Amino acid sequence: MAKVVPELVRKYNIGTFKKLLDHKEAIMYALSVGCNQDPMNKGDLKFTYENNPDFQIIQSFPSQFSVLDLEMIRKCPGLPDYNPMALLHGNQVIDFYSPLKIGQHLRSENSIVDVADKKSGALILVESMLYDEADTRVGRCRANLFIRGLGGFGDKGQVEQDRFPKPSSDKPIDEITLPIAPNQAHLYRIASGDVNPLHVDPDQAKEGGFDQPILHGLCTMGFSTRAYQTVFDHHSFSKIGTMFTAPTVPGMTLQVKFFDTENQNQKCFETIAYKANEGIESGNIIAKGFFETS
Repeated sequence: MAKVVPELVRKYNIGTFKKLLDHKEAIMYALSVGCNQDPMNKGDLKFTYENNPDFQIIQSFPSQFSVLDLEMIRKCPGLPDYNPMALLHGNQVIDFYSPLKIGQHLRSENSIVDVADKKSGALILVESMLYDEADTRVGRCRANLFIRGLGGFGDKGQVEQDRFPKPSSDKPIDEITLPIAPNQAHLYRIASGDVNPLHVDPDQAKEGGFDQPILHGLCTMGFSTRAYQTVFDHHSFSKIGTMFTAPTVPGMTLQVKFFDTENQNQKCFETIAYKANEGIESGNIIAKGFFETS
């Protein structure tokens, strides 16, 4: 069986992607992460109505660039052929060098910068460097993608993994509950461009080992970021990081809890998915991470 060839994986060019960050793109993204399921929810209008005086972009928006062409990753000459259903998102980190602005022409230069053997699979690190129309670097996205079944090639990786801060107390300082619509993954795949069938095709999901299609990890990140901006009404970040700890499915309910850290500019969070009719005690933590404000 063919194995991963690390020297052919590192620095592999995935491609260049462009988006105009206009009101339409920002609103489509907001709807894809659950905003205004209740059209009378005035609180969500700051994300979905361009004439709202407090209109703001949900700041996890750039995460979409990391997975815009998963087929290009499959074409990497250093990776053996694999079933797309074997690919899972491990974590995502976004660094902001300047604020996101409506009207920006964003360009991402995507590449695989590292690969590591995790025995049961290969962990690849995809980096997306973000630029504006003046060719100024405005941000960086780093995505850890885990490909099951490609382990055993013996390379531990060369890039130090991003460090995630820990809560200074196990007592949350605030929390919010948000429902996931049954068709949330269908909305997210169109808005984000992540069209992996694992998230919408029941037969493909079963081939990947799941009873039904699972929600995109980056959709969970979007829900969590939206939760932060709703609770704290703050939308200027220097960094966002999310670890995906378990899959969830559309139709469940999310509770996002926030915690202080030793850094006053940081808040940790954990996102729990549960069935509303069974209560939060039935849930699992599906994501953990942090927000660092500017």
